[in-house]
Amino acid sequence: MMFEKFDTKELSIQHRSFLSLLATGRTSGCVLFSGNNITYSSCYYDSKFCGNKCIFRENYGGLTITKEIGNQLYNTLYITNDEAFEEVKKGVCVIPSPENNEINDCNFTTQYSQDLLIPSSLRKLPELFFLKANISKYGQMTIDELVLESIYKIRNKKIEKEICENIVLSGGNTMVEGFSKRLESKLKKSCNFNVKVIASPERQQLAWIGGSIFGSLAENQKSFLSKELYEEFGSSIINRQPYNIESLHLNNITREMKGFEDIDVNFNIY
Repeated sequence: MMFEKFDTKELSIQHRSFLSLLATGRTSGCVLFSGNNITYSSCYYDSKFCGNKCIFRENYGGLTITKEIGNQLYNTLYITNDEAFEEVKKGVCVIPSPENNEINDCNFTTQYSQDLLIPSSLRKLPELFFLKANISKYGQMTIDELVLESIYKIRNKKIEKEICENIVLSGGNTMVEGFSKRLESKLKKSCNFNVKVIASPERQQLAWIGGSIFGSLAENQKSFLSKELYEEFGSSIINRQPYNIESLHLNNITREMKGFEDIDVNFNIY
């Protein structure tokens, strides 16, 4: 579509986790992405993907919290406005620190001038992603467990140590107040290495920022797919790499001689 409809001259497909990492000026680290309805972690070392064994995913995210807020507000205040649920989540929800778990009730006024008394239990709903006793309703692993499993699957102490010091948050669900501090606190209790969680203020758009950086670096031009190559080889070229004419012709000859199928790309496409 990019070539045929938008007349794009060149295209490079990269995973948003790697782009998020790149946006923070790093090439090694563990990226925890938590968006609307998906949360996953993946690891990179020296710009290289550590493999599918290091990806762990759960199907929960910001929408999970919004629905829980909706259920509670409907049951107690008979509010059915979806926009109000989202407003409450972004406006008053917090993840308390383990040292101070006290969160008070608060008053909140929606954009439609609805005055609500939000109980502390509702304000702390995002905490459920870190509580093993509560997570079974939504998935198998808590957020900190996702990160630890990704790192420990590397099976290399030196690399694990470096990645533990570069845990990057990405996605809108990580913007909840207290998210990064709670994650770092839980990881420090379970990890044998020094832990540092990087929570950029722009983490909701981190992949876009990383994409801009990636596209501006001259050394990345070899990974760009040109419109000319797309027109010559067709859409199947998306599943091959590198995107240069010499390698593509050599791959074609090899497949013709040995009956090989198209070479899979070594990064994921979502």
